[in-house]
This record gives sequence, structure tokens and C-alpha cells, in this order.
Amino acid sequence: MHFISPNSTLGRWLAFLLDALLISVAWAICSLPVITLGAATAALNKVAMNWMKDRAGCTLGDFFRAFKENWKTGTGVWLILLIPLLFILFNAYATWIAMVQTSTVTQWMILISAVLWMAVAIYAFALQATFENTPMRTVMNALRIALCNFFKTVILLAIFAASIAMFIIFPLGAIFYTPICIFLAARPIWSVFKKVIEMPEVTMTNQE
Repeated sequence: MHFISPNSTLGRWLAFLLDALLISVAWAICSLPVITLGAATAALNKVAMNWMKDRAGCTLGDFFRAFKENWKTGTGVWLILLIPLLFILFNAYATWIAMVQTSTVTQWMILISAVLWMAVAIYAFALQATFENTPMRTVMNALRIALCNFFKTVILLAIFAASIAMFIIFPLGAIFYTPICIFLAARPIWSVFKKVIEMPEVTMTNQE
């Protein structure tokens, strides 16, 4: 039928949804060893950015090529982010699960640290997928961008907070929540990147 032919609008969207489904499963599998989560998430950001800008570069093959390209530096970014994450999780566990008595100020510090970590992680993996930099420079740029673009950062945090809420409500769909959020976040993230590329204190070289 013509309306579902490969060249029709519906056909292209169905092909995209199938590719997105396969990429979501591939991301989940590649993230299972934990140490590879950074490279997998950077690759996911890469295909999301390509799809947002050119409506292309969003196939399973594109994902694995991006995974290979980002293996070293993506893992480096993840290891840098993993250290503060473990500290935050330990304190959160002690405070809200093990019920260790802490002051209200300490509880707020843990919460703010967790929110800031998530904001930095969102930008860091997108930066890694888009620009060439050392892992430490990428993380520092992500921190600057998160703080200097407060309202966009709040929007992005809301998108990813929704995925956390969906995980709590329906954990069986967990492998799809992060990929969906990254695709939804690609446009606002790129709008931020376009503004900061010329900032002298943010050193970035486009991978393309």
C-alpha cells in the first residue's frame, strides 16, 4: 500500500521507530557491563543528535559505529562522573533508606548534589557525542553549560525526572526510558550548544 511504502511519511516514521527500538535494546545490552555505560550513552546521544539535525544517522549500524568511536573517551567521562555518583548514592542510602540521622542542611546538600550531577551527566554525554575533547574538559564544560543555561537545564532535568518516575511506576519498560529522553532532549541540548560554541572559556571542537 502506497501510504506505508518506504518513501512515504508513515513509512519513514515506522522505519525510524523500528530503528529506535533496536537502538534502545542495543543501548541497554551495551550498558550492562556498567563500565561501558558511558560509551553506550554517548553513542545514543550521537544518533539522537544526527536524527534531530539531519533526519539521518539513526540506525543500529550508526549506533555501533558511534559506540566504537566513543569507547575510550566516553568511558573516561563515565569514570569521572562515577566517583561523585557513588558518593551521592552512599549518602542518599544512609539518609533515606538506612535512616541514619542527618541534619536538614545535609539532606538538602545531598539532593542538590544529585540534581547537579544529573544535569552535568546529561550535557557531558551529549558533549562527548558532538565535540572532541578530553574527558575532564568535557565534564568541566558540561558543568559550566549546566550552570549558565539554567532554564534549559531545568527543562532537561524535568524530561529525565519523568523517566525516573516512569521507572518507579512501570519498571519493565526501563530499557526504553533513557533512549526516549535522550531523543527528546536532543533539540534543546543542541540549541544550548549553538550558543556556547563561541564562548572563549568553553573549548570544543566539532567531531564532524
